[in-house]
Amino acid sequence: MAVIRVPLDQSTIQSGVNAAKTGDVVLVQKGIYKEVVHITNSFIRIVAEDRNEAILEGNSLLSNAFLLDHSTDVEISGFRIKNYALNGIFVHSGGHNRLLENLIESNGLHGISLASNSNFIWKNNVIQNSLGGIAIHGNDNFTVDNEISGNGSDGVAVFSGTHNTLLGNMVLRNTGSSGFSILGPSTLIYENELRSNHWGIVLYNEEDFANTGITDNNEAVNNTSKGITLFRNSTSATESHGELTSENKSVQYRNIVNELLERVQQTLDQVPDRQRTSQEASLMVIKLYFESLQPPL
Repeated sequence: MAVIRVPLDQSTIQSGVNAAKTGDVVLVQKGIYKEVVHITNSFIRIVAEDRNEAILEGNSLLSNAFLLDHSTDVEISGFRIKNYALNGIFVHSGGHNRLLENLIESNGLHGISLASNSNFIWKNNVIQNSLGGIAIHGNDNFTVDNEISGNGSDGVAVFSGTHNTLLGNMVLRNTGSSGFSILGPSTLIYENELRSNHWGIVLYNEEDFANTGITDNNEAVNNTSKGITLFRNSTSATESHGELTSENKSVQYRNIVNELLERVQQTLDQVPDRQRTSQEASLMVIKLYFESLQPPL
């Protein structure tokens, strides 16, 4: 493994990425970088040496700060990303990538846009993007412990794909639309807090989608319209301005935990041997999160 330092070893993040081989780390020192980083290689880490001090600045002209194109097992962590014309981070294809602890703000479309499977989005701060916070088109993605606020439309929108997981996110003041807007079937939504959005959680069930969401133990309060709203679902439900509650919580909790851990294992089963270490580490964060929780009374 080599550590490629930017700008000491390579003058730009892009040239550092181009020079990286499997297992290498591109370590970016603090400063302002006005570039689009197009990533086509795999199994590398791109890390800000000091969190939020390595700044990618788009000046409202550059397209995406990071574009992952057929990349697998790439980590992007610790950057501040702002003022890009399209997305802060766009994962176009590939999978099993990790977006960790980035501050992504004031971009023209979304903070993070996924068109890919089995990615892990953890502890990012996604704020004030013109369209939405996080957009998901793909399967088996995990969105965990992010703060998503002040975006022009949805905090998180799952447009398509199955078995995506939204866990432990704080979603605030996305007043243009919903905290969560869910069209992808079998989306697991658990232990999120949604406050002061237009809607809290909206579950759609269009003709092409079935079994839209598995939703439990979320707090949806102070939203200007409904807390949790279901459109075109066959299952009856209660719409509420506040928290949606249900009976038999201990049973439901166990079912949710089993569902989540099953998804974790299924995702691990799909990971090639050479990727197991990094992807297992990401997914074990979720498992440990659940093991630390006490079942509700």
